[in-house]
Amino acid sequence: MLEHLETDQEVFLLLRAAREALEPNGVFVCRVPNAAHILGSYSRYMDITHHRSFTSHSLRQALMAGGFADIRPIPTLSSAWLGKLRLNMEHVLHRTLFLLGGYTMETTYTQNVVATGFAS
Repeated sequence: MLEHLETDQEVFLLLRAAREALEPNGVFVCRVPNAAHILGSYSRYMDITHHRSFTSHSLRQALMAGGFADIRPIPTLSSAWLGKLRLNMEHVLHRTLFLLGGYTMETTYTQNVVATGFAS
């Protein structure tokens, strides 16, 4: 739901509140539309209540600003062979496009970014 918040300040306030609500070593899990996906702009604008999208890098920054530690992306997996093939093909396509563009920071290219942050 982070993509529905209108301002950066609202995102940071919500993440700080979530962090403060957790016990030590508690975990926060979030899933947001991935701006690094080739259809990222579609995901961003398909719903007029979306005010932002994230990449794995910007989601990490937001979670850090919220006070989370040990932030980890969670890869999207599939148990079906066709799903595995699609995910692998998407990864190769996106990675190639990003490398050709000179962008080496991103690691997640699926339609959504899922990450965890731990309360210290």
